[in-house]
Amino acid sequence: MQEMNRFKLWNNITGWAVFFIATISYLMTMEPTTSLWDCSEFIATSYKLEVGHPPGAPLFMMLARLASLLAPSPESVPVMINAMNCVASGFCILFLFWTITHLARRITSYGAGDNAVEMPLSRMILILGAGAVGALSYAYTDTFWFSAVEGEVYAMSSMFTALVVWLMLKWEENADRPTAMRWIILIAYLMGLSIGVHILNLLTIPALVMIWFFRRYEYRTVWDYVLKMGLALIMSLVILGTINGLIIPYTVALGAAFDTFAVNTLGLPVNVGMLVFLLLVFVGLALLVLFTHRRGYRVLNAVVLSATVILIGFSSYASVTIRATANPPMNSNNPSTPHMLLSLLNRDQYGNRPLLFGPYYSAKPLSMVVYNDDFNSDDEYIPTGDYESKSVMWLNPETGEYEEREFFSGYSYPSEANRFMPRMWFYSRSENYETDWIEMENNHPTVLREADEVGTWYEHTAMEDINYFLGYQMGDMFWRYFMWNFVGRQDDEQLQADTENRIYLHGGWISGIDFIDELYAGPQSALPSDVKDNPAHNTYFFLPLLLGLLGLIYQLNTDWRNFFVVLLLFVMMGIALVVYFNTAPNEPRERDYVYAGAFYAFSIWLGLGVMAIGDLLDSLLSLCKLSGRKGALTVSLVAVLMSVSVPVVLASENWDDHDRSGRYMARDIGRNYLNTVPKNGIIINFGDNDTFPLWYCQEVEGVRPDVRIMNSSYLGGEWYIDEMKLAANEADGVPFTIPSTKYSFVNDWALIADVIDVLDTDQARRLRSERRRIEHSEVYTIRYVDAADRQQSITGYYSDLSSKISETQEIIAKYQPFIESCIAAGDTSSEDFYNAYAQYVMAYDLFDAIVANEKFMADYDIMEEYWTLNDRISNAKLYLKDAIRLFVSDDPMTLVINDGRMHLLPEGEVLPRDERKDDYMMVGRLKPKVDSFFDGVDSDYILRASSYVIPVDREAAIASGIVSESDAERIVDEVVINLDGKSVLTKDHLMMLDLFAHFDWKRPLSFTQAHIMKDYGIVDYARFDGYSYTFVPIYTRYKSGTEVGILDADKLYPIFMGEQGEQEPLYYGNLADEDTHVDYFYRFNTSAARLRENFTRVATEYLRRGDSEDVERAEALLDRGLEVLPSTKVGYTHSNTQPYIRGYYTVAGYYLSHATEELLEAIGMFNTLLDMNVEVEYEGDDFLYFYNLSDKAAELQSTAIYRGIDTSAVDSLLVRSDEYFARAEECYRKGDMLAADYIKRRGEWVRYYLQFATYENFSFAISDLLYNAMLDIIETLDTSHIMAGSFDWVANGDTESPLVDEPVIFDDLVYDYLKAVKRLTPSSVDDPQMALMEGHICNLYEIYSMLPQTRYTGGIDQPASYIEDAEEFLSDDTQYEILEIYGKLK
Repeated sequence: MQEMNRFKLWNNITGWAVFFIATISYLMTMEPTTSLWDCSEFIATSYKLEVGHPPGAPLFMMLARLASLLAPSPESVPVMINAMNCVASGFCILFLFWTITHLARRITSYGAGDNAVEMPLSRMILILGAGAVGALSYAYTDTFWFSAVEGEVYAMSSMFTALVVWLMLKWEENADRPTAMRWIILIAYLMGLSIGVHILNLLTIPALVMIWFFRRYEYRTVWDYVLKMGLALIMSLVILGTINGLIIPYTVALGAAFDTFAVNTLGLPVNVGMLVFLLLVFVGLALLVLFTHRRGYRVLNAVVLSATVILIGFSSYASVTIRATANPPMNSNNPSTPHMLLSLLNRDQYGNRPLLFGPYYSAKPLSMVVYNDDFNSDDEYIPTGDYESKSVMWLNPETGEYEEREFFSGYSYPSEANRFMPRMWFYSRSENYETDWIEMENNHPTVLREADEVGTWYEHTAMEDINYFLGYQMGDMFWRYFMWNFVGRQDDEQLQADTENRIYLHGGWISGIDFIDELYAGPQSALPSDVKDNPAHNTYFFLPLLLGLLGLIYQLNTDWRNFFVVLLLFVMMGIALVVYFNTAPNEPRERDYVYAGAFYAFSIWLGLGVMAIGDLLDSLLSLCKLSGRKGALTVSLVAVLMSVSVPVVLASENWDDHDRSGRYMARDIGRNYLNTVPKNGIIINFGDNDTFPLWYCQEVEGVRPDVRIMNSSYLGGEWYIDEMKLAANEADGVPFTIPSTKYSFVNDWALIADVIDVLDTDQARRLRSERRRIEHSEVYTIRYVDAADRQQSITGYYSDLSSKISETQEIIAKYQPFIESCIAAGDTSSEDFYNAYAQYVMAYDLFDAIVANEKFMADYDIMEEYWTLNDRISNAKLYLKDAIRLFVSDDPMTLVINDGRMHLLPEGEVLPRDERKDDYMMVGRLKPKVDSFFDGVDSDYILRASSYVIPVDREAAIASGIVSESDAERIVDEVVINLDGKSVLTKDHLMMLDLFAHFDWKRPLSFTQAHIMKDYGIVDYARFDGYSYTFVPIYTRYKSGTEVGILDADKLYPIFMGEQGEQEPLYYGNLADEDTHVDYFYRFNTSAARLRENFTRVATEYLRRGDSEDVERAEALLDRGLEVLPSTKVGYTHSNTQPYIRGYYTVAGYYLSHATEELLEAIGMFNTLLDMNVEVEYEGDDFLYFYNLSDKAAELQSTAIYRGIDTSAVDSLLVRSDEYFARAEECYRKGDMLAADYIKRRGEWVRYYLQFATYENFSFAISDLLYNAMLDIIETLDTSHIMAGSFDWVANGDTESPLVDEPVIFDDLVYDYLKAVKRLTPSSVDDPQMALMEGHICNLYEIYSMLPQTRYTGGIDQPASYIEDAEEFLSDDTQYEILEIYGKLK
């Protein structure tokens, strides 16, 4: 007993020591502000208790809010919340420690409480060491550490997981005591609470049930025990299903039904019915608890009490509805009613994915409509009802009652399409499936399927589906993460794999043992700096994995029952989740954090591995007859010390890439976007990382409360549109005009209707009827005699034959000039003429036969009349406001054409005569609805027009700050946008058009990304404001993503240079600090937002202006960009490096030209003073010209001094020339160094990829990467050569004073590249292998033709080492033909 008390004491002391080690590590490495992804949202919603994304995390929000109360300032709020997570993570490690020591003690003495045998000191050290090694190893694993130091839910969820497992083991220890059931009740309560953090914790239930089973049931016979174990497992799944599938959703669903009755029937306020229902539920449960207690139904009492406390814990979700009714600025899904709370819990906005049964991605869905055979009916399509839908009770704000709304949730498929557990199911990822996982035949999968309802389709094989599950879902999306944590990690890039060679190029796992790593991650020699210097390039040499596997085997052999418990934890929180998620390719981020529970389970085995080593060493001592008390103590200490290497390796390897201290970039992203929005603006964004940081900055730190933040992708949800209409902080609501009845669970897709489809005139109705008859019922047979007097025929629908007319006309137009020229020249015997003539005659005969068919041509004329009428009207422009008014209207409107514009008038109104222009035309009445080709129901629509017009109110645009007075003359009268031939609009696009139509230039509209403006058709009216873009009534034609819109360089200069002024400067989160870790997603976001390129964008504008001060500012901007966003932190890309190289060379060229001008002026003055006429001829080389001028000026200066002439006036010119030249040399050197550094980096990748250059390994993926890396080098050298004449020292370096350390020698690189290309290039253009080599042949030609061919060595010019071989290779007929195909020889 004394021994056990001593163990408990040290178990507590060691556990708390482990807790403090882990917690302090997390506090030292945590992010001092918000992070990317959901962290910003969680911190913002917690701070003001707002409503986050589904399914919500109300308990986390409330706990985080309590933590935020400790913050001394708003800026410290994320510190408190992140610190809360650090402490929660520390507790997770504490509970894991106690779990491991409990299980280790069970192996030592399988008993409980007072019945445990005495524990010797050696055993205690071994057990405590096992706990410490296992817990600290998990503490420093890649996945858990990442979540531990940021304001996300997964750290706290892991804490709950560890807590309930430990509590269940405490129950096991005290199961024989009368009060043991309190542990079960506490666990049930924690389960309910944990739902308010994350639902993952429920997956521990099967393991907890098995702990209960093994404690309550004794082993008798094998089959008896196996049967009972099976029943216990089934029972555990039933409990899991009951909580997740009944208690969570149906408590809310039943309450929602009560609320519907209360509101719609009794006229009570919303949520009263829900409150009454909850009151009845808890009163009923209380009575049931009392009843079962008094009757002595202990098991039933425990069940009821457990259900009650689960509901009490789950009641944290009441806070969601309470806060939603207050309409906070962030109110995801607006769960202010029980029905919307249910939608939030069910994650309805994320859609469905097949789990156990469903179609493959390529299956044909059932048609939602059929064509109506009654061609005179207005209904062209008849609904079939063959689609998946959901119903929701929507609270109509106009009536104050619930209305049932049905919305589309997915296609239905014929029964023949359904497969068991389909893995490749997502049709939007078909390209990924087919490229990497499916054997294709004639551009489709190999298995032909057929169903009466839909016809035939092709799908992949079941084995390919299994391979995808094992290879991608299990391999890449689980085991790869597992190996990250226990073997090592390649780098922190997103997953990039060479699927042909089955190796990871980025984001894979490595061990540090080269011959093993080469099997899974390619060659490990000559690794590029981007990989080997990546902080996440971590190697553990299999030590954690081996120790874990040793512990797994050890527990299986010594305590198989608890092994099964841990195994269940691993399977349920790992493999089961893989099956459930059914992940499609191209996830936007790595998902390892959801599998942290599985890694927690493996860490238990890792800890038990210490016990295995101890027992193994003890056995060895026994064999050597050295066992004894001292020997046992030594063995324990050695085993622990050996095993401690695992957490030490994990901590040392992972520290640098998990140390986020000092990083403020996520906050600064939000701050910069908001601060560059004009006053009272609306900033429109799209993704998580250009939305959540803005929410954080505004809601927590109070940055720019006058700005309304709007995520355009969320506009597909009716709740978000409602939210945007409301004022928030100091910003007015968004001026949407479409009423909620037109977007709430309706119009997910808005049709764009041709005029003739909705024109309600006799002519239009007749033509629609005829078109439907022609297109859907008429079959034509064309018979004709070909040139060989053979009878031919062709049968088809109208679309078939009309396309044949187009095809034959194209053939005739193609060959007729050639045939006529041959006949004129008398050259009619050649094979080329014969082939052309045969094609021409065949086409002519078919064309002649078709146009001779009276029935077809009569229908052809009708279709011509149909489209002529439609196009005559649709070619006019339409005011966007009118288009939205028609969409909203439930009444017919009248369409007129006037002054080249469509005008929509309420029925009965006419355009005043004095406003009518010469082209005025009354077109007719428009129907308020169009028959939808989606589902066959009458739908609202946008009327198609050639373009849509937004009139510009100049005064409003200036008054609102959209444009300045100085730009007034550049303002256009109207903004014109088009819909690019679209037939439907998504709801977000529709709402954005509504905003464009009705904001009336009274509020600035800004965008975080230019591509959003491009998607909505307004990118030609952009202004770059330093970080964001503003929609302005100034036309600037879009050229490329690197140069969007106008800009005001003088306004932007101070904010880019970090100067405090009228506008806040731009901040870059300490990225330049040597100790600040910049991981992949920060690099990605800086690249996507073009942060570094933006400096060159402003610098380029100054260089265009071109005076001295402008050029100095341009140089300062280039220096500043590289200073705050250094390449070593943000990465080396072509787009963020080339503009700097060109910029420096341009600045240098400016200085050199001024230095030259000063010399020319000086020589002119010398000529005057000396009465001479000295000139220097320009030979095409700026540098040579300058040096010759300089030499001549020096001679003239010496002559003047010799003659005693005063040269002071000329000397000042020479001094200025020297100063200009010194600045030119400095800028040329900056450009050269940047070019050399970039070439070095890309050259390392070329060297690396050349290791794959064998017939077996040279895949399309490697070929493309090698091609692009070499092309980057070629283009960079071409820039240096043309703009600076710097080829020699940039390409091949100066061995005595190189521009960069270990420079790439370009000639050697090309020589090796040429050898590889020659070896792999086939002898025929038609060889399939040639597809891999075409780009490389073109690269070699670019090197040969664009770059200098000679090198100045030993005082003479000599050919480059590769030139002769390159000439020989490129002159080969095969390569020559490739170059001709690609137009290189022009």
